[in-house]
Amino acid sequence: MAIIVLVAIWVVIGVLMTALADSIWKGRRPIGVSGDYIVSILAAILTGLGDWYLLPLINIDGPVKFAAAVIEPAIVALIVLWAVRFFKKGALSSSARMPTRKAPSDENSLWQKLPG
Repeated sequence: MAIIVLVAIWVVIGVLMTALADSIWKGRRPIGVSGDYIVSILAAILTGLGDWYLLPLINIDGPVKFAAAVIEPAIVALIVLWAVRFFKKGALSSSARMPTRKAPSDENSLWQKLPG
């Protein structure tokens, strides 16, 4: 029963982080509104599940485990949303590194400007 409550908490965290990301990055949504919600909710759930089941393996239990299972999914959801915006907008694409050049038209040709 506790895991169902935690999954519901992680879904709410994902929704809140999507709303926060929209206010931070002012409507830049390269994968759309629904894509942002899906990515954020999945990131929060997967991170939360990882925390919930892996932290006891390294002897972290009790309130610290619960706090980590709530705070870390929020941070990871924001990082994933930032990464989607960074990589999807072409921050590292070839067009961002090297501007394209327009072919000269006939009237602006260098050969027509030379005398003789």
